[in-house]
Order: sequence, then C-alpha cells, then structure tokens
Amino acid sequence: MIIGETDRISVDPRRPCHSRSLHSRSVADERRPQPRLTPFSMRIGEQSCPRWLDFQLYAPYDPEEPFHRWNVRIPLVIALSDSHRDLCSPSVEQIRRAPRGLLLEEQWYYSHFSQMYCEMFEDEPAQVVAHGCEKPIPLPKRGVELGGAVDLLLRDSDGHLVLRQLELWNRELAVETFESWELTLALLRLRQTGAVQGPLRVVHADLNSGQRVELEVDLASEPDGDLMRLARKFDTTYQDIQSRVSMPIPEIGLSCGFCNKIGSCDEWSHKLPLPVRLPTPSPYVGRVVHLTPSSVETWTTCPRWFRARYVLTLPGWPIGPNGRLGLLVHERLALLHEAGPCSVETSDRLEEAASVDGVINQEVLNCIERHAERCPQGANSIGHELSLSELLVRGKKAAMVSARIDGVWSHSGILDCRDYKTGQARVTRVQDDVAARVQAFVLAPLATRLGLRLRLRYEFVGSDAEDPEPFEPEDDDIEAIADELAAIALQIAESDFLGDPDPLVCTGCPYQLACPDSAADHDIEIEVVDLSDMSPLPLD
Repeated sequence: MIIGETDRISVDPRRPCHSRSLHSRSVADERRPQPRLTPFSMRIGEQSCPRWLDFQLYAPYDPEEPFHRWNVRIPLVIALSDSHRDLCSPSVEQIRRAPRGLLLEEQWYYSHFSQMYCEMFEDEPAQVVAHGCEKPIPLPKRGVELGGAVDLLLRDSDGHLVLRQLELWNRELAVETFESWELTLALLRLRQTGAVQGPLRVVHADLNSGQRVELEVDLASEPDGDLMRLARKFDTTYQDIQSRVSMPIPEIGLSCGFCNKIGSCDEWSHKLPLPVRLPTPSPYVGRVVHLTPSSVETWTTCPRWFRARYVLTLPGWPIGPNGRLGLLVHERLALLHEAGPCSVETSDRLEEAASVDGVINQEVLNCIERHAERCPQGANSIGHELSLSELLVRGKKAAMVSARIDGVWSHSGILDCRDYKTGQARVTRVQDDVAARVQAFVLAPLATRLGLRLRLRYEFVGSDAEDPEPFEPEDDDIEAIADELAAIALQIAESDFLGDPDPLVCTGCPYQLACPDSAADHDIEIEVVDLSDMSPLPLD
C-alpha cells in the first residue's frame, strides 16, 4: 500500500502522456500503448474505480503496485538464478549478501527469504532455464501485455520442467492453479514465450513461512486442457475489466483508499484544492495520506510498526489459526447476508455458510449463530463488506480516509453498522477505540444522506462476551474526529518513523525480528497453518 501521491517517478517525454481527461475517448486514444495487466489489476479490477483502473492499465508504470516489494524480489531472484546455473541445491553461502541500498528491514527479509529457500529446496537440485519473461509479454491477438513476476523456471534432476513461483508477502497460497492470478499470468507468459509448451510442475512456495503447494499443469494446446482453461479465465476477467474502463468515470469506493490521483478527481472536486506541499516532503508521503482503521491504530501504537506495514508493506509473520478463523467468519457472514436476512430459525442456511469442503466447521458455525441471534430482523440491508472513503482536507495535510464495514442495515431511524469481532474485547465503549472513530468518520456522511442516526456496534461473535457500548456520534463528535485524523495525517507526513521500544508493544509486533528498535527478546515460534486442512480464502 502506498501512503500517498508521490513524485518519485519522473515522466519520460518519449512516453505517452496520460495527463489528459479520462472522461471521454479521443483520437489520441489510438496512440495509447497496449494495456498492461498485472496480477494486482486482475484481482481487483472488477470492483475498482474505472478511472483508477484505466490509469493502471495504460500508465507507463504501475503507480499503485507496492514498489518496495520489488526492491527485495528482483535481487533475490537474480541471486537464486545465478546459484542454479549448474544442477544443484544452493546454499546460503552461494547467494549473494543483500545488495546495498536496501533498508535495514528489507535486508533482514532478503536474508530470511534466502535462508528459507535453501532449507525448503535443499534436497531438490535443479538447473535454471531461460524463460524470456523478464519484461512484460505482449499477447498480440488480444492486444494486451502481461506483467507480474515469473520467478524461477528450472529443470530438475529427472529432466522435468519446474516453475518455482515465490510468495514473499503473506498472500494465501493457491491450492488450485486457477485460484491465483500470480500463477495464471506466469503460466500464460511462459506459454507465450515458448519456454513451456507441455507438462510443468508448479511449486508455489511462501518464503516467509515455509509453506508450499505443488501443482501439475500441462500447457499443451489441447481443446479442454489447462492452457485453454487458463485462457478462458483470463478472457472472462479481461472482458469485465474492458467493460469498466470503456467509460472511465470515477467512482468513490475501495480504490480511493490507495489512488494517487485524488487531486484531479471530479468526484472530490468539492473538497479541492489540496493543501500545499510541506517544505520538506517525506520520501514516503505525498500530498495525500491514506488512513484506514487498522493503519491509524497501528500508527498510534508504534510509528516504526506503521512504516513496516503500510509504507514498506513488509510481510510480518504468517497468519495464524485465530487470524484465519476471523477471515473465514467475515467471508461466510458476507455470503450469508447476500442471500437474504438471517436468524436462528434459518439453521440450514447457517450450517451451509459454515461448511468447509462439505464439512461443518463448528467454530465458524458458533460465530454465525451468535450473530444470527443479534441480526436486526426486518431491517433493510444497506450493504455487507461495504467500502467507504472520505477525503479530509483540513490543516496542512490532506487525508483519504477509507474503511470496510462488515454489515450495514437501516431500521427504526437508525443506520445500524456492525464490526464483527472474533477476538477479545479491549474497550468497554466502542468510541474509545481509535479504529472505531475512523469508521464513524466515513459512515457519518452516509447516515446524513439517508437521514438516519448513526450507530456503530462491535459485535463479538467469537465468544459470549458482552458487546461494548455502541457509539452514536453527534455532529460535534465527528468534527472532533476530523481534527484528530487531520493531526495524525500531519504527524505521519513529518515523521521520522522511529520506534518506541516498549517490550509490551514489541512482543506483539509482527515485525519485531526485522526492527532495529525492537525491545522484544525475539524468543518466539511462528505458528503456520496446514493449508490442507483449510478451505482457500479469496486472494484479496
């Protein structure tokens, strides 16, 4: 996630200019480059703002891609390729030290990934094979370019081709080839260059946790083969994306939370112009600071933690069972409500929503049943997993404040907003949680438009614990929150991101091992979930 608009990329005058209006097509469109599709744009393209998506596809660079990730990936893949020039299993000594220029945290992850790779593949010697995918690959018949990463194409000791696709950032590994856009685009690119035209073993490996999934594909041109299935999946999604960008009119929503073009967006023109730049701009923060409930909560906990997660987008440690349970519960509750209202009387639907691979997950069912007892009966559903954004222009720094709300209903003159919780309560009043105040800020305009009184509730579905007192903010509460968030945006823009070495905070920080300011004793064990026992979750 990029914090805000930056000037880190200088525009090459030889490249096509994209400063024109995106609200209408013109003759200049004929000179546009081919759209470039990446796993990122394919994953979220169908739900994103058409204007933002148009820029992603046609920009001469990828401004919304987390650029710091490539600082580590590129030198790591080069080092691993060099170590596989002969048929061997590389040792840590063979892989070059972290290159100069990486930040301390990035150096730590480079070393960690190198060691993890050597441990995972120590008994699997292989020799690198040129794949020709170092640059985006054009698909002439479709008029597009495919981007993303193709990591290591190897030939094992039995002479078989193997693709080792490396996951570095805690994205869920796909248990099927067609569930991952990283794998889908990598395979289509390999087929297009001719590097692979038949059977291929794919090893999707997470170098952060040590997890791996092995898949067998055949990229031969068979009518009902894997290649055709991949192509159909690609075409279906790309057609949807093309439809969205055919009229790239801006839409307020999820994309606003990481868009770098807020300053020229008609949807926010009533709040423009943005404040002038600070005299000494941060190398990480541009004109707009992007804030979410979790990022603000992290900032108030530790600026270094914030930097690792929201500026450098480092992976932390792998998600554990509690985290996966929370994700699964939120996903299933959203699906449950898409089909209509729920209650304890709809037991069949509750059990269906709690089924994982045809077997009822009792923990998930318990959470769903606890919600069903509190689901507002007879209420009008406004939305579930609802993404909202509000531009805050106050003081010296503008902030785009975004939040995803689990469930929103209207009834009895109330905008009833719920945040499902599967952990333990930390506050007795919802308004005492800074994350809730961020949610209230983006919900207040919706309540005003609908003529309803806002009520934000934390619904603890993971236990029978009593819910905290709901937050029903008045206008002066929202004004106070706006002042608070404007101050936080300015603090972030002026910050040097030094950590506060508090042992209590550091012990719970997922970046403690890579943090030079950490006060934790680092005597921890990372708990990894066995993917074979869990159903796959969405990649977003």
